[in-house]
Amino acid sequence: MLHSVFAAAGYGEESKAVAGLGGGFTYYALGEPLFVEYGNLNPAAGIDAIRNYVAWQEGIVEGTGSSSAESQHRYWLGEANGLRVFFAYEEHSVTTLDLELLAELVKVAGPVLVYADQLALGEDFMRRHGIGFKKIPRDIARL
Repeated sequence: MLHSVFAAAGYGEESKAVAGLGGGFTYYALGEPLFVEYGNLNPAAGIDAIRNYVAWQEGIVEGTGSSSAESQHRYWLGEANGLRVFFAYEEHSVTTLDLELLAELVKVAGPVLVYADQLALGEDFMRRHGIGFKKIPRDIARL
């Protein structure tokens, strides 16, 4: 890295001086990786980083939200592609999409996508009610 600085500013002295190329360089300190072994989420990355990544994956644009009661829920991620998206994630416990959680999240009929660790509702029920489910990628055995 030190050579990069000299190349940008120039190097050498007197008759052997070489003019710099101009410019410079920037480096960034990276945080915790978002994923660990086997593609599981890394809780050390922090809930905000995980939620932002999932929102990005679903095409949710930051700052576009809803004023509905659903959007006030802690699991709310946003709306994209005609879906209201929820991310039911707790760092130290398993979340299950069942009737109780569904009633807590969904206040208005219409297409919904819910991320959770487990699904306790049948395929037919999910299809009839326009509910999508995606499993949160983490090692549940550690919990």
